[in-house]
Amino acid sequence: MSDNRSRHDRLAVRLSLIISRLMTGESLSLKTLSDEFGVTERTLQRDFHQRLVHLDLEYRKWQVQPQTTEQPGCDP
Repeated sequence: MSDNRSRHDRLAVRLSLIISRLMTGESLSLKTLSDEFGVTERTLQRDFHQRLVHLDLEYRKWQVQPQTTEQPGCDP
């Protein structure tokens, strides 16, 4: 049971760090994240496409970043 709890703890930490970085506007590389968290790029793809699906993200060649949308009447 502690293995299952440990796995869920690692998942929670990984997702919270990813969300925090995205909220600061950081672009994330799957390779870098894979090395940092000790998981496969496939695991990270699953995180983004299943667990973080509701975040407004933009995918570009192995990188994930917050999608920037300009609103009418707002100066950048």
